[in-house]
Amino acid sequence: MAKEAIMKIRETEAKAEEIVADARKKAQALLEEAKANGQALCETAERDAAKERQTKIAAAQKRGEKQIAAGDAAVALEIEELKKDAAMKKKIAEKIVLRGLEEKCR
Repeated sequence: MAKEAIMKIRETEAKAEEIVADARKKAQALLEEAKANGQALCETAERDAAKERQTKIAAAQKRGEKQIAAGDAAVALEIEELKKDAAMKKKIAEKIVLRGLEEKCR
């Protein structure tokens, strides 16, 4: 009976070792699969982020170009107003000078 018990224990130990070895193999396979999935997710996230970044950069450039165009238009209007104001002041100055000359000539 002792021999049978020892044989049964050895069989059980052998089965346990097989189970542990099988579990290690499965765990290693799961770990490798998780790493591969994680790497794939990481690459996908990086690609998506790069696309989103490019979209946002393009949108920001368009907004900047619009603001520059609006600023250029505003500056052009201000320049025209300053030119008109300067032309009017020049005419007034010319009239003042001409009146002064007329008065001196009389």
